[in-house]
Amino acid sequence: LGAGQSDDPAAAVLSPVPSAARALAQILGDLAEDPERLRELDRQMAADAASEIAALRRIVAAQPFGLDDLPRDLRSRMVTSDGRHLVTVLPAAPITTRAATEEFIDAVAAVAPNLAGRAVVEWGVGEVVVQSFLQAVLLALAGITALLVIYYRGVVLPILVLLPLVLTTLFTFALMVVSGMSLNMANILVVPLIFGLGVDSGIHVVDRFRHEGSADGIFRSSTARAVIISALTTIGTFCSLMLSPHKGAASIGLLLTVSIALMLLITLKVLPALLERVSVR
Repeated sequence: LGAGQSDDPAAAVLSPVPSAARALAQILGDLAEDPERLRELDRQMAADAASEIAALRRIVAAQPFGLDDLPRDLRSRMVTSDGRHLVTVLPAAPITTRAATEEFIDAVAAVAPNLAGRAVVEWGVGEVVVQSFLQAVLLALAGITALLVIYYRGVVLPILVLLPLVLTTLFTFALMVVSGMSLNMANILVVPLIFGLGVDSGIHVVDRFRHEGSADGIFRSSTARAVIISALTTIGTFCSLMLSPHKGAASIGLLLTVSIALMLLITLKVLPALLERVSVR
């Protein structure tokens, strides 16, 4: 370090402050001794302030304007080439539910049938998703039922195989109602997945019952263990989705975890009892 320099970083940073303060004090002292210079400085500052205030007033002053005063690109968003104007309608209440959205759209459509906008698009997408969901469920149910009828050459055993899946779906919806969870465009796919993932367990249990001739034979065999292990591995797979930051993926993981657990319980408890009742061979 050179002479007069300090090894304290804070002192090095603050060292210009006293000199600047002394310089300012010197300037103020000179102005106090020269009234003419002080008055000139005051006039300059007043003139600058007046011009700045005038500029600010011009900026914030609202002047009447019409469509012709708007830029062409902006005007084209509001008025079409044939003279039609854009009318924006906002809902009086939040449209956070499907019923509220439909009510708002119906009210606007009664006045302007050719409506468009985000609410209309989201409602239309929701309608497409619901219709696709119904088609997927019906196709999955029809395809699985047809294959089961062909495999078992009858209708009784296919009904018994499908019954745990139907009960699982009903109990899943019941738990959703109790917990306040609603279907959305992501977790609505759970129902077809329940049928696709759970039908094989019912087939294995029914076939083992036909081979053993009793419900006790199911649990003495390896079928029960295989069904349990298969269900647990599937639960583990979808349970990891519950940790996803995406709410849709997390809801799918939660619903499938609950659904497969219910399906396992119903398949191993209800289905064997029904098979005993029906006396299937």
